[in-house]
Amino acid sequence: MSEDIELPPAIRRVEMFFDKNREQVDSANEAVFKNVVIYDENGQRVDSYSVDIIDGVDLEFADEPEPEWEKAVEFDESDRERIPAGEPDGGQWVGDSKVYISELKNKVKPNPKMKVLQEEVSNEITNNVWNIIKELGASDLIHDVGIQGSFAKHTDLPVFEGDMKGSDLDMFLIFNSDVPENVRNDLGKKIGMKALAGKNPYIQNATSEYAEAYFEHGGEKMEVQIVPTRHLSREQIESKQYNGQTISIGMERTPHQTAFMKQHLTPTMQEETRMLKKFMKETGLYDSSMKSQGFSGYATEALIFNLGNFENVVNYFANFKVGDILNKTDRTTDLGIGNKTNPFSLIDPIDKNRDLISAFSPIKIGRTILTMEHFKLHGKPPVRSEPVNLQNSITITYTTTENNEDTLAGQIRKTQNSFKNTLAKYGFIVPSKRENIHGLNIDVDRVSQDRKNNT
Repeated sequence: MSEDIELPPAIRRVEMFFDKNREQVDSANEAVFKNVVIYDENGQRVDSYSVDIIDGVDLEFADEPEPEWEKAVEFDESDRERIPAGEPDGGQWVGDSKVYISELKNKVKPNPKMKVLQEEVSNEITNNVWNIIKELGASDLIHDVGIQGSFAKHTDLPVFEGDMKGSDLDMFLIFNSDVPENVRNDLGKKIGMKALAGKNPYIQNATSEYAEAYFEHGGEKMEVQIVPTRHLSREQIESKQYNGQTISIGMERTPHQTAFMKQHLTPTMQEETRMLKKFMKETGLYDSSMKSQGFSGYATEALIFNLGNFENVVNYFANFKVGDILNKTDRTTDLGIGNKTNPFSLIDPIDKNRDLISAFSPIKIGRTILTMEHFKLHGKPPVRSEPVNLQNSITITYTTTENNEDTLAGQIRKTQNSFKNTLAKYGFIVPSKRENIHGLNIDVDRVSQDRKNNT
């Protein structure tokens, strides 16, 4: 009869320590944070989270208060609650976000004075544009004229006196579908320049050319853009077909997006969208430029439309599932199926064939997941760390006359990849680090780019 062999207990908890360069180290004394993974009795992973380490002190077990710069929101023990068993992170304390949420709501309250000034400028520009259209005898070519974007949808962040950042009005000059592209572009710029006469207008060259100027009114300055586009139905946009021809789609979506969100976002959801925008700006997640490849204003609106409120968006990313699809719209059939190569899909509510996530970088999505996890656990956003200066690195500096930031960012990224590939051919490998976040593999290259304006 053989004796029973006593097996060692299953490992239930693993801690890994990392320094400021996100390199693994041996102890808390060398680390600035740790990753903790929890397993059940069968060895299955059931939870994971990160904890800051300050001067060798593991904050998960520290009794002393955190340093002032990392001071947590204070709350009574009676206000705490545990996440119910059976749910993701079941049994963990829920971070009290009441104070932060209250402050966030105050930050996004509209500024009444600036709202009045913006409305006055909007009306003045609209009248100017229509007058110029009539003056040029072009009324039969125009489908509509109107302010678009976040201002029209009441999802714009508040603007305060003396601050021109964010104080912009997007006027769309929508031509009839059958107006030729060259007529639309030339006449659109002409109408825009005439409507902004006396405001030092200029032609902005982005994905398309349009007139732009800074409009002074009531002692304040606002950036005004008059963008020409054409009218297309949602069906034509989704099919990318017009008169039997395949067409490219750009600004034609914007009027439909504005109308959709004006109809479907309640005043409460508009406030929740502003809260999400502000939170993402403060945490470095917001900015859809080619350089940042993060969340756009429309993407935040689509998230609130799909999930209902700010808290649900936090929970969605904190419990992120690779391959998930958010495709709510104003119909119940023929929904968007998303792009299977994306980490998840957020379908444009007015175009089932457009996945908004295609413009995002995996790194930005990974940061979003980690940021929302931290907020859910601690009730406050994480403190943004300073960039790490690597000693064994090379800096390449060059000058350019390109003023469009998106175009420049694309050129730099292409050049950056070319350098990496050329170095690799000669045996010099630019290191990268792979991180797995909720099943999402993210390769982080040890490269960075920046731009400085010489004035």
